[in-house]
Amino acid sequence: MSSSELIWIITVTKPELESLVAIGADKFLKEALGPRADDSKQKMQMEQKISLEGYAKLDDLDSDIEDKQTLNVIDAYMTACGINTDLLQGGLALPRTLKNKEKREIGHQRTNSK
Repeated sequence: MSSSELIWIITVTKPELESLVAIGADKFLKEALGPRADDSKQKMQMEQKISLEGYAKLDDLDSDIEDKQTLNVIDAYMTACGINTDLLQGGLALPRTLKNKEKREIGHQRTNSK
């Protein structure tokens, strides 16, 4: 199997997570619980950098809170229950709704400025 065909799957159980926190494995946890687990765009970017350069620095990867699947799901569930959270933004609107609203406002501003 070539290195390009090798897929790393990292699962961290609760006892392992507690042990990793206890020994201060912050960088591993940041990778295992971040791009490898929850952010498919960041994971793809990381894998591309590794295949091209042989390594990737987590700080060099683009991070957008809207790409965090777990946060988006939890925020949507909480919003559906009428519970306001600050996980993604303030208010009860979903990030997608806010993003579409911003696009409409930008389009409206361009139309009015002409």
